[in-house]
Amino acid sequence: MNSDEHLQSLQNLPWYYTVELAPGVFSKGHEHGNVAVTRALLRGVHFQGKRCLDVGTADGLIPILLSKQGAGEVVATDRADNSTKISHLKSAYGAEFEYLPGRQIHELPTIFDASGDRFFDLVICSGVLYHMINPLGYLALLRGLCRQGGLFLLETAAIQLPEETLVFNSGGRFYGTLSNYFVPTTAWVDYALRMLGLRPLQVAFLGGQNRHECLRLAVLCRSEPLPVPLDPEDDWVHQPFHTDAFRDEAQIDWERLGATKSDISCEDSVSDPVSIVGSRSLYEVVAKGIQHKPKKDEFRLNFDSTL
Repeated sequence: MNSDEHLQSLQNLPWYYTVELAPGVFSKGHEHGNVAVTRALLRGVHFQGKRCLDVGTADGLIPILLSKQGAGEVVATDRADNSTKISHLKSAYGAEFEYLPGRQIHELPTIFDASGDRFFDLVICSGVLYHMINPLGYLALLRGLCRQGGLFLLETAAIQLPEETLVFNSGGRFYGTLSNYFVPTTAWVDYALRMLGLRPLQVAFLGGQNRHECLRLAVLCRSEPLPVPLDPEDDWVHQPFHTDAFRDEAQIDWERLGATKSDISCEDSVSDPVSIVGSRSLYEVVAKGIQHKPKKDEFRLNFDSTL
């Protein structure tokens, strides 16, 4: 197969993102909003030299950018096997990262334990949560991979409502007919993250500031040893049975996690319309915030791309 035939075969593959395969030659992918708000938050993160994990990597867009901009070790996972595409892109872009195809989320703790280190300075979960049949359990599992003091970036479809609710996508009528099961409200995202000891720091979002209209919500969090509820009177999040449940059902190794430490840092503000959370709820941040206004190149990968 000559080079032209090889490129044609690559173009004919199903692509999640629009990606430059060779100079001036692009895949027939899509330009999804999740990658734009994810990139907006990552621009302020000092991940250089740090250990990073991207869950649900699809075509590897985020790991390629992390690698090219100086991340120390990058691991990318996906339940699909996109090895042919990833192999080409790693070579074309000169990116170095470990790719784990065909891996389910519940397998990750065992896989990383076998490699010698379960924990990461930066964990990214973009475009995944609403595909999970067990959103809280899998979110907890991924939280358990983030070192204390580390950063956790969650991006998801969400609904701007003040009630802590997971909306079931019955009949595919609410958020498409693909494998989309539960869409969280902004209040649920806020409470679940804080319950797991993930303190929201910054938010970027696209669309959906009206009730019952989906938005794309990205939240950058700091991993802390204890729950960080908005309401100081909320004793329920501190109950010891949560520790047992998340250990037994979400594989969080609290003892080992407590012995970890990360010094990864992030900017307090960046040039994009990124909202600082402070003491506010995510519902309030979105209600009063400015939507991210991405440029076209933020939805795709090309050879000149940066975060």
